[in-house]
Amino acid sequence: MKNGHWERHLNKMRTIYRKKNKVLLNAIEESFHDRVAIIGEKSGLHVLLKVKNGSSEAELIQKAASVGVKVHPTSVYHSKNVKDPTILIGYGGLTEREIEAGIRLLKKAWL
Repeated sequence: MKNGHWERHLNKMRTIYRKKNKVLLNAIEESFHDRVAIIGEKSGLHVLLKVKNGSSEAELIQKAASVGVKVHPTSVYHSKNVKDPTILIGYGGLTEREIEAGIRLLKKAWL
């Protein structure tokens, strides 16, 4: 830490994750346009997608799994029934290519 190694590491990781975030947001916009609303795009290594296609949360998760993409429910954090379900997507452990491919697969599954 005294030699600045920690600070260099943090700066390197910030740059990497900022770029991954930009790739994710661009891929979502290109694939879904106004069919999803992005929530928390500056909140870390995940985003929430409010999906506007008439599917339930369970259907969205099942359809994503059927194309090999793991997404997470948010209903565990609230009890009310929502019109447009919100799905959590993490991207920290993925490469930029994997992010783009995953969003293309979600488009195929959800639209």
